[in-house]
Amino acid sequence: LNQLLNDRFKLSQRPEHKGPPLTYKHIKEKDLFYPNKVRVTLDSEGKPIRCITKRRLEDLNVYCPNSLDFRISANAEVVVATPDLATRPLYERHKDRISFLFEIWSFELTQVLTVFYRLPNETQNRSQVTYEVEIELVDVKRLAAERERAMRGSREGLVE
Repeated sequence: LNQLLNDRFKLSQRPEHKGPPLTYKHIKEKDLFYPNKVRVTLDSEGKPIRCITKRRLEDLNVYCPNSLDFRISANAEVVVATPDLATRPLYERHKDRISFLFEIWSFELTQVLTVFYRLPNETQNRSQVTYEVEIELVDVKRLAAERERAMRGSREGLVE
């Protein structure tokens, strides 16, 4: 998937490319998790850039025998007050993300190092590396407007 997205990005940067561009960003962030599902995201310099809670609306779990399973989730993110950052979080996630944006979609490939702080009965912190693939609809209003145009039979402005 990474190679496919990289190839598409290169093609979309050529002068002869006629369609919408594919944009690319490499992002490094750290998430600190506090009680009540509060998540503070810090930029690469350690400055807070957002503080939210996520509320899971619905999941669709897809089981694929002899393959990778996957989940489609709908979440609502709510901005909340930033807690005292001098307080130790429950755990933290270091994210190394490659993000591609194409029209109303974001494709994100992320390597995550999660650090679980040691409990009183443990001698050291535990850590785990995971990999995430996210495909996110980033412009719901545009999708709704395009749906309305399509319902009227107009093809003008439709996302290809």
